[in-house]
Amino acid sequence: MKTADVQAIFSAIRPQQVALIQAIAERPQVDDSFLHLQYDPQKQWDFGLDVLNQFGFDWNRGRLDKAEHPFTNGMGLSDVRITTRIFPNLPASGWFSTMHEFGHGLYGLGTDPKLDRSPLAGGASLGIDESQSRMWENLVGRSHEFWQFFYPRHKRCSRGSWAMSAWRRFTGGSIKSPIADPRRSG
Repeated sequence: MKTADVQAIFSAIRPQQVALIQAIAERPQVDDSFLHLQYDPQKQWDFGLDVLNQFGFDWNRGRLDKAEHPFTNGMGLSDVRITTRIFPNLPASGWFSTMHEFGHGLYGLGTDPKLDRSPLAGGASLGIDESQSRMWENLVGRSHEFWQFFYPRHKRCSRGSWAMSAWRRFTGGSIKSPIADPRRSG
């Protein structure tokens, strides 16, 4: 697809996107203040490990470490190293970056070994790779079903860090996704 084709597509949908963002911004916002309290960094780390275990992360072929900026790397088709960053007062950052990087790692580990040492070993495209990581972070990690399963587990790992909010408030705040400021979209 050429740049002009992409520009035509986005130019056509931009007015509807701006209107949608403005309509959302004008609605009462979800209270996510509980996500800005102090959380024990070790408990956040433990929660991330639990999520990766439940997702089926292959610890024989990968690892999780901390970094200033989350990224995924590897030394071959059977090696994936994912990182996350833990902020004591922004736990959602660590949760969602861990899930996002898991998506990159899973994509890399899904390459057919027969393609090793060929130009095809890197995957179909960076766009597909990123779409897979965004799927784990946003479609899975922000879903009601995800939090139905993980909410009780999260309550155990966050005990003592903050007073747990009611289920509806928690899911509304944890699923909340920042949107662009429509005044800057003009």
